[in-house]
Amino acid sequence: MVDEERAPADADPIRWLLFTTLPADTLEDCRTAVEDDARCWRIEDRHRIPKSGCRVEELENRPAGRLARAVAINPVIAWRIHLMTLLGRNRPELSPDILFSELEIKALKAFAARQRYAPPDTLATAVLTMARIGGHIHRTRGPPPGTRVIWRGHATLVEWCIGHQLMLEMET
Repeated sequence: MVDEERAPADADPIRWLLFTTLPADTLEDCRTAVEDDARCWRIEDRHRIPKSGCRVEELENRPAGRLARAVAINPVIAWRIHLMTLLGRNRPELSPDILFSELEIKALKAFAARQRYAPPDTLATAVLTMARIGGHIHRTRGPPPGTRVIWRGHATLVEWCIGHQLMLEMET
């Protein structure tokens, strides 16, 4: 049985019964089991991205070449979205160029300027700007953006960048 020790002032503490196959003979064993359980949402998010974002289930009955390309690229996309979500929260001070291309940063800056948002000068503000493109409503006391809005923002950002590249090619 696990009880939340520091619940928010406006909420009741969470209490849950944790079933595990891990040893739970000592306090340290119990802490390890609880910490492992708390990380499960990351695994679920990691699998939700290809399923909901990349729509891998819609690929059935497709030509083998298309399936092979999807099998190759979808894990990379899922990894990138997952990494953006985690690093945007846990290492907000990092430079956005660690995960964003020069063109993506340029597009994010243009969008932020047009919307009068803070410029995406850090990884956290770049991820937030991308999440806003995906529909995240940034509230002072609201939750940070999740993988779903980051995925939607990423998909739109990629389309903008492709459009920009095509425009440049048409000019030449």
